[in-house]
Amino acid sequence: YAAVAVSLGADGALWAAGGDVRHRPAAPAPVVDTTGAGDAFTAGVLAAWLSAPGDDPAAVLDAGLALAARVVS
Repeated sequence: YAAVAVSLGADGALWAAGGDVRHRPAAPAPVVDTTGAGDAFTAGVLAAWLSAPGDDPAAVLDAGLALAARVVS
């Protein structure tokens, strides 16, 4: 199915699919450098979504946010 995941930086991320929009807060992390955070978010989201299609969107966003938090710290 069609879905959109949007990174909001320090404000977390949004997931939109079929009229459903969900927000997840950013994972806490000491920020050293934000280079690559968006790419890491995308990689985490895609890996989680492709490993369990139709899985809970919150879990998919959390996977992306967790990987982005690791990258920035």
